[in-house]
Amino acid sequence: TVLGVYEDNRFRSEWKNPSLKSVDIIGFGTGPDVENKLKSAVDVCFGVIFGRELVNAPANVLTP
Repeated sequence: TVLGVYEDNRFRSEWKNPSLKSVDIIGFGTGPDVENKLKSAVDVCFGVIFGRELVNAPANVLTP
């Protein structure tokens, strides 16, 4: 879900705010094990987003 709603608006004149009303998580179980799995998934998603931002940055912002 994090990767699905992410849009890189750093270089746009108008920002779009993605809206997500609800998320249903099915099949993960319950308790602290689920929280650890979700935290790990969020960390991976933020890493992917950071990589996308680096790759999509123009050369005048991020030089090779």
